[in-house]
Amino acid sequence: MDLNQMFEGGRDRLHRVQRADVRTKKRYLIFSSAAAMILVVLLWFFYLSLTLPKVASTSPEDALPAQVEESDSFFRVLGRGAKNLKDSLVKEFENFKTGVSQSVSSFVGRFKETKEFTIEP
Repeated sequence: MDLNQMFEGGRDRLHRVQRADVRTKKRYLIFSSAAAMILVVLLWFFYLSLTLPKVASTSPEDALPAQVEESDSFFRVLGRGAKNLKDSLVKEFENFKTGVSQSVSSFVGRFKETKEFTIEP
């Protein structure tokens, strides 16, 4: 099939839709909008699958929380959870602090570098 014939066929179909009644125009609008939305969502999922980092799989034993025993009281379990939360927050804060200190030191290092400029009269 020739490219010109294909464009003429599409142009003829478009003219038929333009001359059709309002109900047919609405039907074409709904179907074409749905097809465009599906295409955009599929492209978005494909983009995300390429750009997001892959999560390392963990064993089911690692993912399970600590088992609560019958002798544990509510406050003991609450305290254990608070301790875990505090430990993870301290770890995240340490990571953040080292990242900021590295960024600041590299930023300050740029200002301390001597640069030579040649100005010609």
